[in-house]
Amino acid sequence: MMKTLLLVGGTGFFGKSFIQAFIGGKLEKWGVGKLIIASRNASGFSLNNPTYLRSNINYFDLDAANACNIPASDFVMHFANSSNKASYEKDLSKEIENVEKSMLSFVESIQKSNVNPTHMLYASSGAVYGPTESRIFKESDPTNITDAFTSIKRHYAKAKLTAEHFFCQLEKKHRKLSIARCFSFVGSELPLNTHFVVGNLIQNILNNEALEVKANIPVVRSYLHADDLVLWLMEILLNGTAEGSIFNVGSDDSLEIHDLARELAQHFSFPTALAPYSTKNVDHYIPNIEKARSIGLYPSYSSIEAVVRTVHEMRCRSLRHGI
Repeated sequence: MMKTLLLVGGTGFFGKSFIQAFIGGKLEKWGVGKLIIASRNASGFSLNNPTYLRSNINYFDLDAANACNIPASDFVMHFANSSNKASYEKDLSKEIENVEKSMLSFVESIQKSNVNPTHMLYASSGAVYGPTESRIFKESDPTNITDAFTSIKRHYAKAKLTAEHFFCQLEKKHRKLSIARCFSFVGSELPLNTHFVVGNLIQNILNNEALEVKANIPVVRSYLHADDLVLWLMEILLNGTAEGSIFNVGSDDSLEIHDLARELAQHFSFPTALAPYSTKNVDHYIPNIEKARSIGLYPSYSSIEAVVRTVHEMRCRSLRHGI
């Protein structure tokens, strides 16, 4: 029997990556035959993205921050929180309230309804572990050590932990819960005009510009491609437990972003404009993925390969659209 997958907050990067995978038949291996995309303006999203219109993809307007009717489904993934730094800079208290309130309202809506998904996943963040200059974060590591974060990151991390706590209240017999602590990703739906440096570098390449890095400290990141992201989240969803299993989601192939810019510049034959280091302090954000590997998950590409693949995907999409 084919399964229905509900994506709450399904119109962002994660949701679009799932829609593409579904249309490409990549979710059939898990028996997913119907997709429900739920967000505040899912209907408007569908009108603006006609290539995503399919008879087995339903678009459902839902405000996760308020009690609502949850569509019937077998599997649920909750993506309904912004990670756009500009949104938090504009109205920090509102965005933090949205993170916590949307999960609390979602949990209450599920508990009061007759809908009873068998598997549910919450997309949290690796930010819950706090900052580090060298440590690779494990799921067993302590969380909420965030005092060294900026105000925005500190409040964001605390809100994500609160949302994790609310989500685990969905514990119920025969229901499996998973928490995915997500790190850094690339793919054809990656937004390019945000605070994510890798997106800015890809935008430089697409615009035929010098690759620019403004950070004046070493910034170490790793990148998992969206194709792997979808696969990982599906497997983590199905490896949930009654009390809630936690998995890091990301690549462990670390790369300093100045070096990333240099490698991309060499690969695509572009100049660079790199800020020199003014301090030796390191911003290090890399997951330990031993637990993911224990269930057969691993990155298909190195970090640089994932970024290069994303550039080619975006260039192909631009050609198809005549841009």
